[in-house]
Amino acid sequence: LGGHPCQRYFSIGIRALEINRDVSGKNFEVSVHMIFDDIDAFNKYSASPTHEDFITEAAGMSPERIVYDSYLTLEILPDPEK
Repeated sequence: LGGHPCQRYFSIGIRALEINRDVSGKNFEVSVHMIFDDIDAFNKYSASPTHEDFITEAAGMSPERIVYDSYLTLEILPDPEK
């Protein structure tokens, strides 16, 4: 799922079971994080064979799939001097 043109970030994670706040989502086990340069890059990824293959192969792996689409409006990079 990673390595697509104009994809700036990709990672897979698991739920942090030791963090148990009232606002913590508990309805997932695995998370996929992707950041694209813009909506056009996202749309190209969404229509790609890689994405379509993932959807097909992942079908039935969990009782539901939840997607949180959002726009990032601020990016804070690490201070290279620290």
